[in-house]
Amino acid sequence: MKSIIHSTENNNFYLYDTQRILSMLIHPELKKIHEKSTDINIDAYYLKKYSYLVNHGFFGEAKPFEFKANISENSIKENITQTKVIVFEITDYCNLKCKYCSLGDLYNFSKKESKNINIKYALNFLRYIFNVKHKKTKLTISFFGGRTTCQFSCYTTNNRRSETFKQKQKIGLNVQYDNKCHLNTQIYRLYS
Repeated sequence: MKSIIHSTENNNFYLYDTQRILSMLIHPELKKIHEKSTDINIDAYYLKKYSYLVNHGFFGEAKPFEFKANISENSIKENITQTKVIVFEITDYCNLKCKYCSLGDLYNFSKKESKNINIKYALNFLRYIFNVKHKKTKLTISFFGGRTTCQFSCYTTNNRRSETFKQKQKIGLNVQYDNKCHLNTQIYRLYS
């Protein structure tokens, strides 16, 4: 992408340099030189200044940037062991239509399909995390999506298994469910 010269209402000119990602005020003569103006009355000072700026990378095109990373199995495992929070979307079904919910009436960029999480996949994932996580570290597991009673068996299964994994691996665990707006006896027992 080439550098861009733009002007303000007061005819101040700015160079937006795409390589450095910066905008700087430039003299109108520099704009003329860059646009190869046929004006023969360009001051030699600005020709020299333009040449200096070009030699130092201004008025050019941004060089392609390539991300270089050393990704290995060990680095991935190490990053997984550093995981502090896991969030599961249990279901996208909900009939509460809370105004403050991020998935409420204003949520319209993907359709809700009333799908539920595959509990086997969730438990396999948790089992893996608990096996690689360092002992005596903390982990928060959150469940969101829909409301608790729409997929209550998933909450209780994950809660029981998480507690088992926690005791086995001696990992501090904090399990969060929904916003607790819809309470019934089952949910109360789950939280207490």
